[in-house]
Formats: sequence, structure tokens, C-alpha cells
Amino acid sequence: MAKGGYYAVAAGRSTGIFTTWGECEAQVKDFTGCRYKKFKTQSEAQAFIDAYNGAQSTPKAKRPREESTVADDELRPPPAQKLKPNETPKSTATTANGTQLTDNSKPSGGWWYAVAKGRKTGVFRTWKEAKIQVENFFRASFKKFPTKEEAEAFVNQHATATKSQEGNPDPKDPTTLVAFCDGSALENGRRKCRAGYACIFPHCEEWNVAKTLVEDRATNNRAEYMAALEAMKRANLEDPEGSRMLFIFSDSMLLIRSMTEWIGTWQKKNWLKSDGTPVQNRDLLELLVKEKGSRRIRWIHVKAHTGKQDWRSKWNDVADNAARSAAFQC
Repeated sequence: MAKGGYYAVAAGRSTGIFTTWGECEAQVKDFTGCRYKKFKTQSEAQAFIDAYNGAQSTPKAKRPREESTVADDELRPPPAQKLKPNETPKSTATTANGTQLTDNSKPSGGWWYAVAKGRKTGVFRTWKEAKIQVENFFRASFKKFPTKEEAEAFVNQHATATKSQEGNPDPKDPTTLVAFCDGSALENGRRKCRAGYACIFPHCEEWNVAKTLVEDRATNNRAEYMAALEAMKRANLEDPEGSRMLFIFSDSMLLIRSMTEWIGTWQKKNWLKSDGTPVQNRDLLELLVKEKGSRRIRWIHVKAHTGKQDWRSKWNDVADNAARSAAFQC
């Protein structure tokens, strides 16, 4: 650990992690809207920056372990709605005779509340019952409908999608498209930061890529994005039709959540975050969206530097070492 701790600058003249207050102060003093904080460890400082970069209006619920490892960008349920105390989910529905119903035109039989993903799934007659199942539940999926049939169809559709996902191929199968992606940055956030990235293919190591990131604003996050871009490019080369699923393993939750949770909102809001500031690294995010196309990608988070010898940890270490070596070559 640096003697004086680590200073994380999420918004300033230059963003990144600094080891002295003097360096940090130069980035934030008299800078409108600056965001910075001191931490004991470098990982905490990086997490602060990552969290700011991905700031959304969606509430951040505590992630149960079993729900935070894998994220699919296909067959995804509607996102959880942001709820205020005593607020019911907003909805617009159309009845069989074409009458449009909104929150101001309650159906004569009352609303039916469908919970497709929550503590308990099913159809409920009151919002009070449904709210218990979805409030603060990570990625809860729910909606209200004017008829019971529509509510049940919503729940069943989600169940079908989930069953389809459970039938995904095993990434350890040598016939699958699998990539372990990692980025590395030396003196991250500084002007002359040296960065590198690596994309490792465990089933075909001759495809492996390890490159230095040569640009004025090189950062660890940009290196992570470049690694994922290499994975998509290789998948498109081997499978031009995009019919095969691509597995991308990464230790960057910012990358994973950007591509599976936030990207749609950013595009709708003209690449602005909830606080009105521009989304960082828009250029690379747009390239990722374009390269992905209609391909199904399964994003899998893997912990870094575990020292374990299991299949995931082993290949993640290979990617980490390759990215670091590339950064040192700058």
C-alpha cells in the first residue's frame, strides 16, 4: 500500500488513482463537479472510479452471490422499475377491445401484478403482495396488467426464456467460443499511463491476442473494453453468421454491467449519465455494440488474483499476465 493511501479521482482534470495528495489536488482544485476520495487500498480506489463511471438512475441493490456471476445480454427480462415508498409500478396496457389503460384509468376488475423474477414468482391481486417479492431484489422483473391472462403470459414468457438460458453449452466444451479478457494499466489515470490488454482463447491458443494500448488517454477501463472487442472480432471471424454463443470471462464488473445493464439507457439518453455528465469511453462502447451485432454473449465475472487452480482462475491468470506483459512493453 502507498504510504499515504490511494487518492481516487472519478471526475477531474485527469481521472485515475494517485498516491499523493499533491497529485490529486492538482486534478480537482477549482474543478466544477469534481469527485474524489481517499482509500486505504488501490482496489477500493478503483472500485470508486468504476462505480462513478457506471452511475445510473437504477437503484443499486445488494447482489446475492448466486445472481452476480453471470449476465446474459439476450432474452433479458424487463429491467426493475425504480420505486418510491408506497409507489406502484407504472404501466400502460391495451385491452382486447383496443382500449388503452394507464395509471389514471384503472380497469374495472382491478390490476393483476405479475412477478416474473423475485423472491416468489407468480400473479398477485394487490401491489402490496407483489412489492414484498420485488423490492430491493436484484434484477427483479415485474409488471401490472388489466387481465389475469396477460399477467400469467408475462410470467410464463420469462420462465421459457430462463429455461432456454439454462440449456446453454458448457464453456469448457472445446467446441465453444470462449475468451478470457483482461486489461492492465501502469500508473492508471496519469498522462503517460502504460496500458495493455489480452484476449485469451483456452480452446485455441493460436488465436490469443496481447497488445499495448497506445493512446494519450490510456486507462485500465479502456484496456478492458479493447480486450472484449478482440473477443467479438474473433467470434465474428470464426462464425460470420453469429449463430454461436460467445462466452466472455472478465474480472471487470464495469465492462459486464455496461454491456448488460446500462448500455441501452445510455443510448436512449444520448450517452449521458443520470447526473447529466457524458458517459466515458463512448467511442469504445459504440464499437462493442457494433461488433456484437445480434450475437448472443454470455458475460461471466471471474474474481482476479485468487491464487486458485480451478479452470476459470487459471485462464484468468493467463489473461492477466499477458495484459501486464503487454503494458510493460509500452
